[in-house]
Amino acid sequence: MLQVIITILIYSLILTIVTLYKDSSSYYIVETIDIIIAGPVCWIVCLILFLIKPIVKPLMKKCKVKPYSPKSKKYIEHITGKVVKNYRKHSNYDELFDFSFKQGEFNCNDIEGWGRLLVNRPINEQLNRKFERLMCNQKDDTLTELTKYFDVVTREILEAGDYNQYFIDDTMHRKHPTYKLKTT
Repeated sequence: MLQVIITILIYSLILTIVTLYKDSSSYYIVETIDIIIAGPVCWIVCLILFLIKPIVKPLMKKCKVKPYSPKSKKYIEHITGKVVKNYRKHSNYDELFDFSFKQGEFNCNDIEGWGRLLVNRPINEQLNRKFERLMCNQKDDTLTELTKYFDVVTREILEAGDYNQYFIDDTMHRKHPTYKLKTT
C-alpha cells in the first residue's frame, strides 16, 4: 500500500511540474486550479469517481434523450431577439451575414455565417445552445424571424460602405442573400 501512495505522489509531482512548465509558456493558459488539480487533489477526485461509478452507471442507462419538439413562434421570437440584442451589445455590427451556413466561408470575403451572431461568453452559453438548436431543427421559422432584424444587402449599401468593386460584384452574384444588421 505504501508503494501505491509513493507512486501516486511521484506521478502527481510530475504532473505538477509539467503544468508549471506550461504556465511559463505563452502557448498555454494555466490557472491556479490547474496546478492544484495536477497534484494529489486530482487523484482523490479520480478515486471518488471510481467508487461512485458502479452506482451512477445503471442510472445513466435509464436516461433517454428526448426527441426535439418543435418550438412555438413566440419562443423563436424571444430567443432570436435576445441573440440579436446580445450581438448588438457586444460586437461591432458592421458585418455581412449569410444565414445559409454557420461559419464564415474561407475565401476571405468577410461574409459571416449565423454562428457569428453568438456571443461567446459563459453567461450566454445556454442562450447560444437554444439558438443553435433552433437553427438546426427549425431553420425556416428561425430565418424568417431573424430577417426582421436584418436588411438584404444591395449594391448601394455596399458602395456606401467603402467596399472594393471586386467584393461588391462577388457579393451580388452569390446564390444566397447577404444581410446586414438594421441600424436602430
